[in-house]
Amino acid sequence: MSREDIIKNLVRAPSTLAKNTAWTLLGRVLRVVAQAIYFFSLARSLGVAEYGAFVGAIATVSIIAPFSSLGSGNLLIKHVSQDRSAFCRSWGEALIITVLSGVFLSLVGTIISSLFLPVTISWKLVLLLAVADLIFARIAEVAAQAFQAIEDVRTASALMLGFGVCRMLAALALMIILHRASALTWALLYLLSSVVPCFGAILVVNLKIGMPSYAFSVRSGELLQGFYFAISLSAQTIYNDVDKIMLVRMAGLRPAGIYGAAYRLVDVACAPLGALLYAAYPRFFLLGKQGIHACLQFARRLVARSAIWGIVASTGLFVCAPLLLPILGRQYADSVAALRWLAPIVLLRCVHYLAADTLTGCGYQGLRSSIQVLVAIVNVSLNMVILPRYSWRGAAWTSLISDGILLLALWSSVLILARISKGGESTIRPGSQPSVLSLQTTFPDEAKLSSPQLECNNAD
Repeated sequence: MSREDIIKNLVRAPSTLAKNTAWTLLGRVLRVVAQAIYFFSLARSLGVAEYGAFVGAIATVSIIAPFSSLGSGNLLIKHVSQDRSAFCRSWGEALIITVLSGVFLSLVGTIISSLFLPVTISWKLVLLLAVADLIFARIAEVAAQAFQAIEDVRTASALMLGFGVCRMLAALALMIILHRASALTWALLYLLSSVVPCFGAILVVNLKIGMPSYAFSVRSGELLQGFYFAISLSAQTIYNDVDKIMLVRMAGLRPAGIYGAAYRLVDVACAPLGALLYAAYPRFFLLGKQGIHACLQFARRLVARSAIWGIVASTGLFVCAPLLLPILGRQYADSVAALRWLAPIVLLRCVHYLAADTLTGCGYQGLRSSIQVLVAIVNVSLNMVILPRYSWRGAAWTSLISDGILLLALWSSVLILARISKGGESTIRPGSQPSVLSLQTTFPDEAKLSSPQLECNNAD
């Protein structure tokens, strides 16, 4: 079989990707239902001001959350998708890194938050949310990534669904038992609803895939690559969430609650896109070994599908925005206009996320991170100028601008790199061509996915 045939088989193999996408989508649809119940219960229980305090605190935690694992989950996917025997070592390293960095960042984040958040938001609130998200939620995410690495997305989706259901039940309990509660009370329930599914996820990974190996070794190249992943995720969180923090600081809790409620629905509308990206992510690494043209061919096929959902979802959010009033109440009336401004973001994400994963799969994570950091800087700069005058409307405008810049910058980078590669080297990187046998071993079929245990190489 020729090199071109190998690439075509990987790019076009529809059965595994379609099946994985379907399982992931089913899990995400159920998570959307759980998130919707969670969101509506929480918004009504806290009220717009207390919900704004929660939004500001959780946005602060979200910005530093990627550094709590230092990209170890992404590295786990990369290594295990290419070599199954690397699982135990990668799983153990991910757990160690996540716990140590999570504890450190929870303390540092709580201290730093006092400099950016108003005194009306207690440091206790930030600390409880930080421990929940930087340690327990991050470990559960890495556990799901372990199954993503072996393309067992059915179990990965089940783990993430279980996590979402636990938080939904906590929000329902808050609404039913207390009716009206403070953000600090919710933070306690939020932490509890993170601890239980976290330990459950660890147990499932250990039983179904393999026990972690704690022979931790520091490799500078790996740390740098993991840092790139963390930078990328943090920058992404900044241009998605920093406007909420700045709204709390510059405009008050009410505008932050209005904008945060609308933005939450945009995130929910992106769930099908997330299912596609989640299922396709390991394959970008496999194709990346063949060169950027293989990844680009794959990404183009996916863009044609994801853009359709982006158009449908953006239009649906715009048209259905008035339904927020009878659901959330008159106190969230301005969220209708905010949701309509934010609706096009779904379409923009459906296009630029695939270009970003193309760069990652081909080994250009540093370039992807640099672009995202620059966009984060642009976003913060615009917010400093616009938010004091235009409040949540200005936040919506800067979000649209940021996602538009990302689309242009990421796709321009991919196309330029593809043209340079075509004009110079072969589309297959020298020395990176695996044999047909190794491709079959690395890219599992259904029988291999159902294997209860991986053979782990503990020599490392």
